[in-house]
Amino acid sequence: LTASKSQKIIELDGSNDKDSENLSEVRNVKDTNRPFILKDIKRLEDLTNKSPNPNLAFNLVNILYAYAYACRIFNGDIYENPEESIRVISSLSPILSINESLMYESVSQALAISNSIILQ
Repeated sequence: LTASKSQKIIELDGSNDKDSENLSEVRNVKDTNRPFILKDIKRLEDLTNKSPNPNLAFNLVNILYAYAYACRIFNGDIYENPEESIRVISSLSPILSINESLMYESVSQALAISNSIILQ
């Protein structure tokens, strides 16, 4: 597999010299589409009077899994077809698509929900 301008995801398993070449090439590419990172982001505790649920991190795992899956589906370019990308992400992450409170109890539960949706 060789890296190209249109290809965002490159499979590397380390089994051959070509993988080493691809890895070097990927490290040399500058990503100009990175968002600007704000320096004065307030802590979640400072934004609300209530303490955040400690399981909130598991919800984030579910959302990130859905995002990563969409990146794989669209070869790393989710902006090429944003409507379809949003459909995939929201369908794999029930947190984003339902209007009720949902809190996962563990990482495995957060991932299992999305996996079961994929396998349907």
